[in-house]
Amino acid sequence: MATQQSYVPALTLPNELMTHIFLYCLPPHGRVRPNPKTGPLLVAQICRHWRAVALSFPRLWASIALDLTVESVINQKIALVGLWLSRASRSPLSITINGPLDGSRLPAGIFSLIKSSSVQWGRLELMIPAPDFLELCEVAGPFPHLQVVAIENADHSEGNHIEFRAPFLDAPKLQVLRIDCFECTPGKRSQSTSAVKFPIRRSTEIFQMFERFPNLRHLIVTRASNYRIDGLTPELSDPCPPLRSLVLYDCGVMPLKHLTLPTLEDLKIVDTKDGYSRVIADFVARSSCMLKVLSLEFPDKDDPLELERALRASPSIITLCFSFNSPPRIVWFMLHPLDVLPCLTNIHIRTEGMDDVAKWDIFLGLVRARPALLVADFLAVGGGVPLPTARQIAGFGAVAERGMHITLKREDDDQKSWQWPDGPEEDIDENFGFGDPVTYGSLPYVWNRYPPTV
Repeated sequence: MATQQSYVPALTLPNELMTHIFLYCLPPHGRVRPNPKTGPLLVAQICRHWRAVALSFPRLWASIALDLTVESVINQKIALVGLWLSRASRSPLSITINGPLDGSRLPAGIFSLIKSSSVQWGRLELMIPAPDFLELCEVAGPFPHLQVVAIENADHSEGNHIEFRAPFLDAPKLQVLRIDCFECTPGKRSQSTSAVKFPIRRSTEIFQMFERFPNLRHLIVTRASNYRIDGLTPELSDPCPPLRSLVLYDCGVMPLKHLTLPTLEDLKIVDTKDGYSRVIADFVARSSCMLKVLSLEFPDKDDPLELERALRASPSIITLCFSFNSPPRIVWFMLHPLDVLPCLTNIHIRTEGMDDVAKWDIFLGLVRARPALLVADFLAVGGGVPLPTARQIAGFGAVAERGMHITLKREDDDQKSWQWPDGPEEDIDENFGFGDPVTYGSLPYVWNRYPPTV
C-alpha cells in the first residue's frame, strides 16, 4: 500500500510570495537582531525549502542590529556579521551598533566590515567613541543609498572638541542626520534632508542649518561644549524652511527671538534657565503658527503670569508636556480655566521631589477641571514619593469612567503605577518629550523608519 504524502499548502506558494511574507516577520522599525527566535533566522530553520528561499533573498538580510555591550560575545559576532552581510548581497544596508559601554573601540573585524560596505549604506546608526568616528570620516564614498545617519559619542567625556569633516554627510539622498556629542561641519547644501539633530557653538548657527537644509521639517539643536550665546541678529539669504518641529536642548531661547516659523506645530524647550515664557509668547504671536504640541522643562522657574501668557498665545495646542521640580499651586491652577488651551486633549506632567500626598489631589483636581482630556499622565520621580490614597485612586477611577485614559506612575526605589482603563502597562516616560526616545539601549533615535518617508 502506497504511503500518502501529507499536503502542506505553504510549500506550494510561489517563492516571490513567500519572500514577501518573510519580510513581514521582520521588526516594523527594520532593525534586525540576529536571533534564532525571530526572522530571518527563524524562518530559515522551519524546513529545507524555506531555508533555501530565505537564503536566496538578499533583502531579508539587509538589516543587522548588534549590541556589543556584552564583551563575552563580541568575538562570536565578527564572523556572524561577515556572513550576514554576504547574504545581503548588493542590497542597501541598515546597520545599527551599540558599542561597548566602557567607550572602547569597536572590534577591528566588525569595523572593517562596516567600512568596506560603505557603498551599500542605507541607514547607519552607531554608538562609537571618537577614534572610531574619526576613522569613519576617512571613508571617501560614494554613498548612493545613504538616507539615515545617527551617530553618538560612546564616551561623552572625549571628542567634544574634535572638529571633523565627514564625506558621508554629503550623501545625495540623505534625509535624516543626527549627530550627538561631536562637533562638525554639517556638509554641503542638501535639498533632501528633512530631519536634523546637531550641536551648535553659537546660537545663530541655527540659521546656518536653515541655509544648508532648505527643506528641513524637524530640528533638534543641542549645546556644544564651548557654546556661547551671541546677540547678533542673523541675516538669511533664503526664507526659513517649512519647519514642523523644533527642540532647543539646553542652548537657551535666543534663536526664538529672531525666528519666524509659521509652519511650526511642535515646540520643545529643555532648559534650566529662567524667563523663557515671554520669548515663547512673542515668538508664537510673531509667527502666527498653529502649535499643536508644547513641551517645557522647569517652567515653574519662570514667572507664572508670563507662563500663562505663553499658553494663552497658543490656543491651538492639543498636547502639553510639563516637567517640574516643585511647581507652585498657581501653575497647576492656571490650567483649570477652559479658555486656557481650549483644544487641549493630552497632558503629561512630570514632577521631581514630590513628598506630599496632596500632590495627587492637585492632579486629580486638574483632570476633573478638564473633562475634555483624552489622555492624562502624571509621573512622580524621586525619593520619598508617597502612594496615592484609596480615596484618590477611587477619584481617578471615577474620572476615567467618562472616557479619559489616566496613568499615574511613582518612580522610586519601589516603582508603582496605576492605569485607567485597565490594560497592558504603558511606558509613559516617552510621552514627556524631554530628551528623546531610543530604539533600545542607549542608541541614537531617528524619526523615520527605514527607508524614511518625508
